[in-house]
Amino acid sequence: MLLQTVRNKTPAAGLTLVAGPGYRRRVTDSTAQTDLPAAKADQSDNAASPPERTPEQIQSDIDDAQKRLADHVDVLSERLAPQALAEEAIEGVKRVFVDDDGTPKKKPIAIAAGTVAGLLVLRKIFHR
Repeated sequence: MLLQTVRNKTPAAGLTLVAGPGYRRRVTDSTAQTDLPAAKADQSDNAASPPERTPEQIQSDIDDAQKRLADHVDVLSERLAPQALAEEAIEGVKRVFVDDDGTPKKKPIAIAAGTVAGLLVLRKIFHR
């Protein structure tokens, strides 16, 4: 996360403005005070800092995140494969024009046929 700190030191008092995504703005008279994430800002300021993490724990978290990312990429690539998109489009057309029992729906077919016939007539009229 990005965290921006702007310090405006005046002879009378030091002011610190801390702002960033997920952070609340806080103007203080002490330049040593830090800002807490919005989710933790409601907790008391006496809360202990997060425990130190070992390099192995950090590496494990990075590996887990990479595995989750790879899984998401695999799912997206399967969804966006041309064959999958074509099958989804065919299923959509079938839902519109065919009943669950496999019989054709007359009304949507008649509307589609009428639309195509109307467009062909208009094309014939305007493209002489």
